[in-house]
Amino acid sequence: MRILIKLMIATFLIAASGPVSAHYVTGEEIVNGMRKTEAYTADGATYGPYEWTYKYKRSFDGVSLTKHVEINFVFDDTYTAEEQATYKTTAEKDIERIWNNKFVIRDGDKKFPILVDVTTAGPFDQTVNVSKNAGVTDMLNWYATHTNGGNTDLPGVRAHEFGHMLGLFDEYIGGAVDKFPNPTLSDHGLMGSGTYDEKPVMHERYYQQYLDYIRTLNPDTDHSFRLVSAVPEPIAAFLLAAGLLAMALHRMGGRTRSCVPCVPSSGKP
Repeated sequence: MRILIKLMIATFLIAASGPVSAHYVTGEEIVNGMRKTEAYTADGATYGPYEWTYKYKRSFDGVSLTKHVEINFVFDDTYTAEEQATYKTTAEKDIERIWNNKFVIRDGDKKFPILVDVTTAGPFDQTVNVSKNAGVTDMLNWYATHTNGGNTDLPGVRAHEFGHMLGLFDEYIGGAVDKFPNPTLSDHGLMGSGTYDEKPVMHERYYQQYLDYIRTLNPDTDHSFRLVSAVPEPIAAFLLAAGLLAMALHRMGGRTRSCVPCVPSSGKP
């Protein structure tokens, strides 16, 4: 039993000891460009053409990789100053909650969190018109309800439109898809039909640009960068929990021995 406890403690300490130090080239840059989807016909209906520009600042500081977007929210006359402030705060939190802590970039034992950072102070990368009226929400026009009914003032919808600000395409027929007639589609992904899900699937491909960027900064073969889920694998989670439990039992045992007086084998004090 003691050997097992020591093994679990060692496993935990290795997992919790932190990354091995290494030298990385850091940097930041402004990224901007244009995306375009030509008009296409599917199931008898014609969609598009679509076109939009994206812009953000991406950076790697040796600790994490971040894409930063400054959004200028312009509200219609029905919003009070208090409602505007609440909307900005809520939108920022919703987008960051959905996008962050889903994937990390690994290089050996080193892990780099992948993040988005939404701010509203300026100078601005995008201007979004916000209305309480009904309309068709797109990247630059956010409505409370859809023209055909249904609430569109939702966390997933905001996070989806933010994805376009990073240069991502839609993943549903009717939207600004890539590579038609063989587009990338998703039933539950954020950029697909999962926009309205409480917890949309965040596909690894949404974060590919982060991996490309760190590889561009650090092209030497000493590194083996790869995208991995930020959620621990079941076996890793088990070992971590077991290690914590083993440490707790070990410490508890030590305190117990120090508090109980030594009793001779005869049983007499």
